[in-house]
Amino acid sequence: MPCRVMVARRDLAAEMGFEQLAETQEEILWLCAAAHLPCVWATQVLEQLARTGVPSRAEVTDAGGSRSECVMLRRGSRP
Repeated sequence: MPCRVMVARRDLAAEMGFEQLAETQEEILWLCAAAHLPCVWATQVLEQLARTGVPSRAEVTDAGGSRSECVMLRRGSRP
């Protein structure tokens, strides 16, 4: 049975706090790479791109810096 890992940054931050989010995300991505597991990064990055058609510099840097195999973008109203 295939195994995959999805990192939901908002949920991860809610569980452990924003202070450790970046470090923990990096650790998860490194562990997935070492285990040869695909990793999906679920995030609201590029939200400005979806709204205005032009991404912010921070969004481009954040999305481009991911080592995950896939970035799942959330679009729509926030709960």
